[in-house]
Amino acid sequence: MVKSLLRKYSGIILLSTDKIIAEKLQKALSYNKCQKLYNQIFWALCVGVPVAGFSNGQKDIYLKEIKTKENINRYTMTDQISNSLITRREVHKHDIACECISRNDDTNSSYFKFSTNSIKHHCLNIFAAQKLLCPILGDHFYSQQLKFLNTFNSRVLIHPSECEYKSQHLPPQTKRALSPLFPKIDSPNSSSGQTYDIPCMLHLGSLTLRIPWVNDSNSAEDLTISCPPPPLFTKTKSLLELD
Repeated sequence: MVKSLLRKYSGIILLSTDKIIAEKLQKALSYNKCQKLYNQIFWALCVGVPVAGFSNGQKDIYLKEIKTKENINRYTMTDQISNSLITRREVHKHDIACECISRNDDTNSSYFKFSTNSIKHHCLNIFAAQKLLCPILGDHFYSQQLKFLNTFNSRVLIHPSECEYKSQHLPPQTKRALSPLFPKIDSPNSSSGQTYDIPCMLHLGSLTLRIPWVNDSNSAEDLTISCPPPPLFTKTKSLLELD
């Protein structure tokens, strides 16, 4: 296993049966991280639309570990930043380039492109929920940090330590749009609907390995691997009317 995804994501996985090739690919991945290159491109279907003042571009976030109500270790964004905390790895920095590809106010949903060089500490899930206030569809933990109010597009941020893993709450217009594909989410027996059937709509669509040339440390060539979204992702995107 050269490159794996976190549980429940879709996209590219690198496997190698040759030890030498595997080592070279691992070195290429490490080179990308050292050079801080955005070598991983993710596509995400998110609940909610960007708030006023949102702009595309690079967004740095810093994460720290906390305990949840269920006594589980999770991560959250923090403003307490110092070189000593980063050196001791008590705080982790993640660089994420974000672009909103499309949004639909009628279905209260958005389609995002995330570019990064690491997905450790669930950084993209946290970034979407806490920074964008648009949790990833099918994220049944970090989405609990947001509560959508009855007022259109109004939401309240909840501290992660108070969150627990449970069925993701969806706004009414989002549930109506997705009910043909996921009938249980609009169940009359549940006020929030059963959304466990919805997988995490975060897809690794492109991975670029910048491989340094052996005889020239200042040069490198790129190997880009692409993977189209699975049919369920595409169908969900279509129902949400996201271009």
